[in-house]
Amino acid sequence: MISKALAAFMAVLAFCVVIDVPKRYVPQASFVGGIGWFLYLYTYNLYDKVWVATFVSGFIIALISHIFAKVYKAPVTIFLIAGIIPIVPGGQMYRSVYYILMSNADKAEYYIRESIQVAGAMALAIFVTDSIFKYIRMSFKKEKKYKVPKSSK
Repeated sequence: MISKALAAFMAVLAFCVVIDVPKRYVPQASFVGGIGWFLYLYTYNLYDKVWVATFVSGFIIALISHIFAKVYKAPVTIFLIAGIIPIVPGGQMYRSVYYILMSNADKAEYYIRESIQVAGAMALAIFVTDSIFKYIRMSFKKEKKYKVPKSSK
């Protein structure tokens, strides 16, 4: 699994170069992708469900992306888009189109359903993480807004 995570790190690094991620953020974005893929493989080995592995890894990818965005004062999307690439259901979509063209409706339906589950799990993981961070941000703003100023005597 570690070698596959390193391969994902290198793939995300190459993807960062292609999409022109600022050079100072490439190692961090690659780290997010490598960790995300490692967690995907680990969770898949535990539960044997693609959508569970995708949700867990997508949640952690989004979580780390938000943390890195705060630490490095950069947009979340720099880390999130690059980091989520390894878990995008490209292989499932390819297989579904392949089996449609080969007139194998059963396999095509299976891969289409799996693609939709994976895409939904990714979207839900990102949504949940964004909602948590938005709630935290709002609670800090309310806390600052309602602080009672010290009286000057």
